[in-house]
Amino acid sequence: MIDAKIDYDQFYSTIKYHLIFLINRGIFHISPSDYLTDRMLQRFQLAADLSILMIDKLEEKLGIHIADVEINYLTVYFEMALQKTDANVPEEPRVGFYSNMGQSVLQYLQNQLDTMFEYKVTITPYQDEADIMAHQDELIMVFTDRPLTHKLQIPVVMIGDIFRDRVLETKVRASAVQHEIDAGQIIWRAQTYDNPANMSYEDVLRATLQGDSDAGIVDPGFIDRLIKHESTTKFVLDNGVAIPHAIADIDHDRLFLHLSVLKHAITVGGKSVSYIFVIGIPRVLGKRALEDLSMLYDLLFLLAVNETAMNNLRKISGSQDPLTVVTEGL
Repeated sequence: MIDAKIDYDQFYSTIKYHLIFLINRGIFHISPSDYLTDRMLQRFQLAADLSILMIDKLEEKLGIHIADVEINYLTVYFEMALQKTDANVPEEPRVGFYSNMGQSVLQYLQNQLDTMFEYKVTITPYQDEADIMAHQDELIMVFTDRPLTHKLQIPVVMIGDIFRDRVLETKVRASAVQHEIDAGQIIWRAQTYDNPANMSYEDVLRATLQGDSDAGIVDPGFIDRLIKHESTTKFVLDNGVAIPHAIADIDHDRLFLHLSVLKHAITVGGKSVSYIFVIGIPRVLGKRALEDLSMLYDLLFLLAVNETAMNNLRKISGSQDPLTVVTEGL
């Protein structure tokens, strides 16, 4: 069972009348209009999983069949519940700004970042590189209009990128996810896998994840749960990206992210797949992990539509390589 810290009393008040009509439609074999498409399930994976679980329980308890399209509607309700603001205010992301450009550029950047993160981002102006070097551990990235003399441990983004379509958003998301990896909130594993051309999707998942299971990074039952989930629902994006996910027994409210770059493409759900991002979701999903999960899916959606970013995945050979490699040359 997933504990997603939902306010179930509030959730019940919001959804109770919808459930009455949903159950009536199931009893009388009526299907609602298919206004919401299956893209709801792809965009809001956790909410969709909760919706599927709820439908299964209702069918089991009431002995009725409920149309699959109802899952799309329930997904909206669960996603709204998951996005309800928590009583604890999250720590604001902090970025550095090293430039002589005026306040108008700074304000534009502020608006762009606030929109992407969906809450206030703190931008700190710096007057010299030494000051940035001294405070880089407090930042997730730095924006500048000039080449830097010193190599920073955090991503550096040229200010010109903020005016290019979606490039800024991709770089910000990648930097934010890398920040959570560095902080230990996301367990990052990566490898290039020389799979035989005729190897099945299930066998690829078992082979690429077995080492993590043997090392105790994921629990012994994770691979079987993942494959069982994939037997009913396969999540494949453009440019050959598959994103299987399952519950993982992970401590400290963390996520597990494993990238396999395949030597030979395989067919998954009728599509050619060369990259597999496996996501492990903790059973008890706290606010920070929930925010990280949303941010991670947003990043993967952006990567999947950027051919240069996808080609950059080939540069990642192991877990020592940062995920931010995908933004090189964007």
